[in-house]
Amino acid sequence: MVLVLVAYLLISLNKVTSKNSSYHFLNLFGVLGIGINVFIQKAWPVFALECIWAIIAVVSLFIIHSRKKAYNDDFPLFSLSKHSNKAKVTDTTPPSQINTALAVFFSLNS
Repeated sequence: MVLVLVAYLLISLNKVTSKNSSYHFLNLFGVLGIGINVFIQKAWPVFALECIWAIIAVVSLFIIHSRKKAYNDDFPLFSLSKHSNKAKVTDTTPPSQINTALAVFFSLNS
């Protein structure tokens, strides 16, 4: 649930966009956690909602990653050179907010 809230917070603060794969990964993993919980509790209407939410996240990730580009904006650590098919490491780092969100999530679950 924390990941879903973090995704909502980041998109509300314009730190990520719906075209950013980080947003959809946060939603997907958050929904999977909630979905497991409601499945165990046999809350079928909520489980159905979580399944639909997960499908939307997976489809969105597929659309984002199936776009043909000369370089990959969604993973700024790696980009493709226009003159080569080899990936090269760039100086950019992933958003610190995502790293913080994942650190909070894993510290709460340990």
